[in-house]
Amino acid sequence: MGRPDIEEMENRRDIEGLMKAMHYPDAGVILGAQKALARIGAPAVEPLIQALKSKDVRRGAAMALGMIVDARAIESLTQALRDEDIVLRIIAAVGLGEIGDARAIEPLTQALKDEDEGVRMGAKNALEKIKARAISASPQVEKCPSCGVETPVGAEFCPNCGRRVK
Repeated sequence: MGRPDIEEMENRRDIEGLMKAMHYPDAGVILGAQKALARIGAPAVEPLIQALKSKDVRRGAAMALGMIVDARAIESLTQALRDEDIVLRIIAAVGLGEIGDARAIEPLTQALKDEDEGVRMGAKNALEKIKARAISASPQVEKCPSCGVETPVGAEFCPNCGRRVK
């Protein structure tokens, strides 16, 4: 078998072929397959979750899952966060940060106690991403100094008491 044609497989949305290409003994092919699967997105999530069970490709599968940003991967990446493979734990932490789901907060908080500094840093960065995403998604408010009612940031007057906020 010759070198897999990643671009052709991606164009055909050949998930099975791309999954096989992740076993090819060439880092460029493997990385190309990971990126192609990530671009295919949601249809590739379940096969990638299954690939997390394979010692040969689980790092690449975890990386692709993080790039896809699909909440279905949270449980599997959380399990990978407890794996004996340090690199896999780091990749899982980064992936959970990319997905940005609040369900990852507890496992990432536990990973802050990991024996490996890289895992701890990955978990810390992931938690910061999740927090930043939550802050940007929530409406920005401040309390009125007169009545204490939440008022949109930038509002000149409080909608409750009518007093000037700034």
